[in-house]
Amino acid sequence: MVLERTYVTDTTDILKVFKHSVQQIGSLDYSQQQIEAWISSAEDIQKWKKNIANDYFIKAVKNDYPVGFASLKNNNFLDYLYISPNYQKKGIAQKLLNHLISIAKENKSDCIKTNSSKSALKFFLNNGFEILDTNILKIGGTSLENYKMILML
Repeated sequence: MVLERTYVTDTTDILKVFKHSVQQIGSLDYSQQQIEAWISSAEDIQKWKKNIANDYFIKAVKNDYPVGFASLKNNNFLDYLYISPNYQKKGIAQKLLNHLISIAKENKSDCIKTNSSKSALKFFLNNGFEILDTNILKIGGTSLENYKMILML
């Protein structure tokens, strides 16, 4: 497994990883209505392309296929971290996070912030992130709970 920069041409594959991850892993912590609302954010393809083009966006690749991805916005905000369900618990998220931490440090950031889902909360806590607040995110008419977190570098 290798880490590679992600480009706009990778958008379709990235969105597949996103949708599969949210559907499979999110179902442990969120209702079907909440999962559908969460996945609906994939419909704004132009937003995803803009994020991929403008943020530090990387993918984990195994056998020429993306199995996970992550992004760092403004050198201090971890915006995305998703792993395909078949590749969960294999150290891929850790490798992606470690890489983003090194990028943040290289760019003299003193912290990394993120908004963690319930599903990823334990992972972030185990990596030294602290909960700052609980967020209620509204997507359409559906509410999803997540956690505003920080890791001091």
